Amino acid sequence: MKPGAICRRPSRRYLAVAACALIVAALALLSACASPSATTITIVADGEERVFSTTAATVNQALKEAGVALGALDRVSPPSWTAIAPGLRIVVVRVTEEMLTQTQPIPYARKIIHDEALPAGEHRLIQAGKEGVEELTYRIVREDGVEVSRNLVKRATAVAPVDEILVVGSKGSLPPVAFKGTIAYISSRNAWIMRENSEGRRPLTSEGDLDRQVFSLSRDGKLLLYSRANPKGDDPVFNSLWVITTTVKGESPSPLGIDNVLWADWSPAGDAIAFSTGERAAGIPGWKARNDLWIARAPTFTPTQVLSPTANIFYPWWGTTYVWAPDGTKLAYANAGEVGVVDVSAGARKRLVQFAPFDSQSTWVWVPGVSWSPDSRFLATVVHGYAGTGIPEESPLFDLWILSADGAMVVPVARDVGMWANPAWSPWTDEPETQNVILFGVAENPTHSQLSLYELHIMDRDGSNRRKIFPPPGERGVDTVETAWSPDGQAAALVFQGDLYLLDPASGQVQQLTADGNSSHVRWAK
Repeated sequence: MKPGAICRRPSRRYLAVAACALIVAALALLSACASPSATTITIVADGEERVFSTTAATVNQALKEAGVALGALDRVSPPSWTAIAPGLRIVVVRVTEEMLTQTQPIPYARKIIHDEALPAGEHRLIQAGKEGVEELTYRIVREDGVEVSRNLVKRATAVAPVDEILVVGSKGSLPPVAFKGTIAYISSRNAWIMRENSEGRRPLTSEGDLDRQVFSLSRDGKLLLYSRANPKGDDPVFNSLWVITTTVKGESPSPLGIDNVLWADWSPAGDAIAFSTGERAAGIPGWKARNDLWIARAPTFTPTQVLSPTANIFYPWWGTTYVWAPDGTKLAYANAGEVGVVDVSAGARKRLVQFAPFDSQSTWVWVPGVSWSPDSRFLATVVHGYAGTGIPEESPLFDLWILSADGAMVVPVARDVGMWANPAWSPWTDEPETQNVILFGVAENPTHSQLSLYELHIMDRDGSNRRKIFPPPGERGVDTVETAWSPDGQAAALVFQGDLYLLDPASGQVQQLTADGNSSHVRWAK
């Protein structure tokens, strides 16, 4: 206080206000220090039920206060964010999950091969069956220790089963039929051969693993080229090429070291093979084609690329087929939308005809069959037709055309033959009846040729002198048109109801060659 200042007493109003402020502060301090009232709840967990007093605001806080820890899968009722209320009942369900792998046997299958080289009634076990092992992985969920669900999440083959293969003799069930040359065919996924007489038919393989992608008999009938399937679905190799001599009994096949082949065939001279490749793919058909072309020459069979892979075609994943010209200088090619010629020396494609690809509305793709004339100047093929109305890809029309290899002539010679007509040009012959003629199928129901039965017809290359040669009147047609001309052009072999038959085109006479019911992929050479 400064000298001379006057000292005054505080007013009563001021003292009253100060006293009120002190009282309010004291009450606030007492309120902050006092404990909130506890709420009684019930907690059920880990097989126990206990009454618990808590001051927590939510279920989650109450569980923490009670020392109840929750696992990642545990379930709480009511939900953890629920506000605490007197008498609230909290239930904790302990949830656990376990992966359990169990094994179970995979039964083996029994394959029966009808061997017409064995006497009728004779049985031979050529491979004992063995069960496989399958691993089943389950996801098991338990609540409070009680299993509430078990779901299969993985199924895998740990050990593949081994099929039992039993050979059943059927020799003598058919009279012998003589013919010229060598006939090869597939039966029960094995390669078979007969030479000069049907009575001498015998198997070349017994493993039952031909995948039918490649089956080619050399022109002299001495070597058979075929593909074997690789059963391991997780292996990038889905098949491999093999060759076996047909002239020596008991000869072992030899691998060529060429894998993943979708098409292959001997050259006319028999000194090389041409082939096209793919790669394994998930789903149907199990491969993805590269649409390439290679030639491998004997004896080393070292591949040389003729055409690079391409996807610039319709349905490229299905692939391209090829056919050697008799002169060995070129190949015909066919895919879902075109037919053309490949010059081997130049390594170049030349398109001859293009058409709308057929929409099968399924997982398969139609590719036309192609056959060369004996002089390598013309091709016979099926072309997907179009009447001018509707969607071209859905047209049911398929016609037989003749194409010149130089592209100068493209002529339809037979209408509405069906998609599986598979024309086959006869080789050179001195007989007028079979001189330069074409054997082909004709659908009995051409507007639904996909599932139709087929008749067999022959005609001259210009479409004249057409006549039906199979089946006989009143008999059933063939399911698939699989034929092979004899080297001298005097006869043809065909597949009918799973067996091979010899057909004389001139007279229409038919003789049965096999009786196993599983014959297909007939080939005929010298």
